[in-house]
Amino acid sequence: TLFRSLEQRQQRLDVQAPSDGLLVDADLERMAQVIGNLLANASKYSEPRTRILVTAHRQGATVRCSVKDEGIGIAPNMLAGIFDAFVQQPHTLDQSRGGLGLGLTIARNLVVQHGGSLTATSEGLGHGSEFIVEVPAPGGTQSPIVQPTESSSPGHGLPDGGSGGTLMHASVQGIITDREREPNHRRER
Repeated sequence: TLFRSLEQRQQRLDVQAPSDGLLVDADLERMAQVIGNLLANASKYSEPRTRILVTAHRQGATVRCSVKDEGIGIAPNMLAGIFDAFVQQPHTLDQSRGGLGLGLTIARNLVVQHGGSLTATSEGLGHGSEFIVEVPAPGGTQSPIVQPTESSSPGHGLPDGGSGGTLMHASVQGIITDREREPNHRRER
């Protein structure tokens, strides 16, 4: 699993998100799939003992979630096509990370189907990368929500704030809840 990989690689996952969550106009399971893919890539393409930072906040009528790593980075000539099917940055045999090159394509398609965007930035090889998910916030105002409990599973028993949205926090929370019980995890608010 993702967190076993983080632990084995001694990578630190830091999360900066509002403790009361963020409403988004999106399917919780699909957003968890997107964020999970971005976290898995951040771990896979980063060296052991590096940091992965997840931030989430409301920005106007959208909710913005960023996954930033200290990994191998993306060559400038690869950025434009990084979301195309089967595209992978060239690696030597000892740098091979596996995969088919479909994860980012699927992630971007899911985000676009929800009226959002998924973009990538990198200062080049050796400088890490940042993937930014932006999805609509429902109704332009944020309703109060109930924090998911540790016994909650993503997408079950979570309120939508009465405005038809789901919880981006629940999406991130559903992925990281178990992580908070692990010794190397640090959550920032």
